[in-house]
Amino acid sequence: MHGQPYHSRGKGRWKHGKVRGTECSARVNARVKATLDDSWVLRVKVSGSHNHDLNEHVWEEYSGNRTVTDAGLQQDVEVFRKAGATAKGILQYLRERT
Repeated sequence: MHGQPYHSRGKGRWKHGKVRGTECSARVNARVKATLDDSWVLRVKVSGSHNHDLNEHVWEEYSGNRTVTDAGLQQDVEVFRKAGATAKGILQYLRERT
């Protein structure tokens, strides 16, 4: 399960029923297995089905998909940050290069 029902604890204006909770049954399991001839194969098992939309917007909302792992780009971002660049400018730079 990805999330839990959200129970309001205040008088905020943001109304939402669940926080990432979809109770989606879709699963993909992958494993590497050795064969008798000393080579390797990838075994993939798929089960369940999605009960929610699959689109680019949903994909981009997950923080792991927005994380910069390239060391060169991380250094560039640090230089821009120290130089006082805006977050919007840094984001535009990253989008152009990834």
